[in-house]
Amino acid sequence: MTQAVSSAPPVLVDPRTRTQIVVAVLLGLFLAALDQTVVGTALPRIVTDLRGNDIYTWAFTSYLLTATISGPIYGKLSDLFGRRPILLFAVSVFLIGSLLSGLSQEMWQFVAFRAIQGLGAGALFPVALAVIGDMFDASERGKYQGLVGAIFGLSSVIGPAIGGVITDTVGWHWVFFVNLPLGAVVFTVVWRVMPSFRPAGARPKIDSRLPSCRSSSDSPTSRPEIGAIRRSAASSSSGSRLQRSSSGSSRAHRSRSSRSVSSGLGRSRSR
Repeated sequence: MTQAVSSAPPVLVDPRTRTQIVVAVLLGLFLAALDQTVVGTALPRIVTDLRGNDIYTWAFTSYLLTATISGPIYGKLSDLFGRRPILLFAVSVFLIGSLLSGLSQEMWQFVAFRAIQGLGAGALFPVALAVIGDMFDASERGKYQGLVGAIFGLSSVIGPAIGGVITDTVGWHWVFFVNLPLGAVVFTVVWRVMPSFRPAGARPKIDSRLPSCRSSSDSPTSRPEIGAIRRSAASSSSGSRLQRSSSGSSRAHRSRSSRSVSSGLGRSRSR
């Protein structure tokens, strides 16, 4: 499956449209990466306002946990149903989580809404790499995948500074509200210019059957080496039983012969 996707020809898209798609995808990836670092400098003010000293660590953990778990799932769904619908859904969930995080009134609400935000951010990294792989040849993918790495480096450098400036000037709520206009640009560009495509050979079918505890190929009798071992063990055990029975009959024969000889000697002595 992976070899078929990697060897497939790139999707034919106009160069200008392709540039717009790449910029929009990288912008969405930048927002997701920025939310991992921008909250760090705003968190003391958030904890003070929401009075959540006991669970403040979950502000990071919930975001990273849902983003990490949902990433492989989104990647598989994008292979089955296409990049465009999965990317639109992920951006929508991310924006909803950002809006709710900025409107939080208690710390547990903030943690829950951060988890929703991470649920949307989990799709942006795998789908961004998949979009680059679909639209560019193997000789060009390295250049654009390097931009993905640069996005994470840039977000880790400027994220804390942006979070501190926004928190000190307009309030920590705008750390999340600023994602809304930028995310709306990403959603609009993806909706208007990204074509609906999925890897060749992929079918929108999810296998929901649970695997059995033991398949027919895993049964001991279906493996020839295990069958040969069992047959040799059975033959050796039958041979040992025959040997024990023959040795027992010979001992019984010797005991009967010895008793007959002793009885004959006794009768001769009495005469």
